[in-house]
This record gives sequence, structure tokens and C-alpha cells, in this order.
Amino acid sequence: MMSLRFDELNMGPESSRICIKEVMRYMSKFDLIKNCAQIRSENHKPNRL
Repeated sequence: MMSLRFDELNMGPESSRICIKEVMRYMSKFDLIKNCAQIRSENHKPNRL
């Protein structure tokens, strides 16, 4: 069962490349959201500067 699952995950270099692209896009979106949240929290606390 585990070997079959592993084979499904590793279909080939092209599919893994697509997965990496998706992960990179997701990470960049997450970083954007994190940065927006940081800016908001900083704007709410002006005495922090």
C-alpha cells in the first residue's frame, strides 16, 4: 500500500516540478498575507516606532 502511494506521489519530474510551482505560489501568497497583517498591526500601534 505504501509503495503504491509513493509511486502515485512520484509520477515523474514534470509533475513534481508543477507541484513545486504550486507550493511556491502558495508560499508567496502566504508571505503577502503575513506582510499585510504585520503592516496593519504596526499601523494600529504608532507608539511602537
